[in-house]
Amino acid sequence: MTDTNFDAMKTLYDLFKHLTTIDTGAIVILATFVTFFSGLKSYGSTTANWWVIACVIALILSLISCVFGMAGVTISMGIVGNRQFSQGIKDLSADVTGIFFAISLGVFVIGLLCLVAFVIVNLWV
Repeated sequence: MTDTNFDAMKTLYDLFKHLTTIDTGAIVILATFVTFFSGLKSYGSTTANWWVIACVIALILSLISCVFGMAGVTISMGIVGNRQFSQGIKDLSADVTGIFFAISLGVFVIGLLCLVAFVIVNLWV
């Protein structure tokens, strides 16, 4: 692996770490909103509850795909303990890692949209 590829994989690993942190923070913010809106009479609506469930599912799926993506980065970099991986496994892992990044980013955006919809439904209904 060249230095450029190694640095790119380190950057991708850092992106996964940051996305994991943001996912966790969004779940905490969602819990705060649920607590805040639980005292309001509009919280009992079925629509608001479905937005919460969709948001939590999307953010947890994003977290899971980030963890698998970070595992793929470590395998493609060949730094998993004392194990030696063949070049074919490393290349396959690099390809799969890109797919996990796309999935985690896409599901994260869906989760944020659900969070925004939950807040809008409860503020203006």
